[in-house]
Amino acid sequence: MKIGILGGTFDPVHWGHLLLAETVREELSLDKIVFMPACIPPHKQSRPVSTGSHRVEMIRLAIANIPYFQVSDYEIQKQAVSFTRDTLKTLKENVYQNDSLFLIIGEDNFRELDTWKDPASLFEYATVAVMKRSGSKSNEVIPDKFSQAIFVKTPLLDISSSEIRDRVARGKSIRFRVPEAVEKYIEINELYRSHV
Repeated sequence: MKIGILGGTFDPVHWGHLLLAETVREELSLDKIVFMPACIPPHKQSRPVSTGSHRVEMIRLAIANIPYFQVSDYEIQKQAVSFTRDTLKTLKENVYQNDSLFLIIGEDNFRELDTWKDPASLFEYATVAVMKRSGSKSNEVIPDKFSQAIFVKTPLLDISSSEIRDRVARGKSIRFRVPEAVEKYIEINELYRSHV
């Protein structure tokens, strides 16, 4: 099987995440996409992040009726800084030995790949699939060690988790930015009331 791994903070998951995942799944003919929320994202340690259980549950609600989308709490359970290289190694050696893994990352993350832990080793465990936004003007030269990456054209949907948190904190509507079940969950659990 061809399994896509989509990591991130997902604080909260929103329609943009789902649309991008669906686009990549279709373009690469993936059998499944696993949403993998990070426990402590290495590049976002300066900002408080909602508990892992809240973020996992919001993803569960968002993908409830989509059989080829799954959520894994593997990195949440580790209770440590989440390094993609370590996660891929564990998944490839213990869970998906006979499957082809595809690490799905955004173009912005790909440009910063040199700052990741042992970035060249990512290609040992997975095909790196970079989401290239429609209209992107990026023509940067790709270093040889990352030249195996493949690029998938994805739609530009201007929704961000930080904008959603900010809107909740200011008492603004987030309807049509997140699935209805996620909107209700945020309201019931009083999430993001103080995030700015």
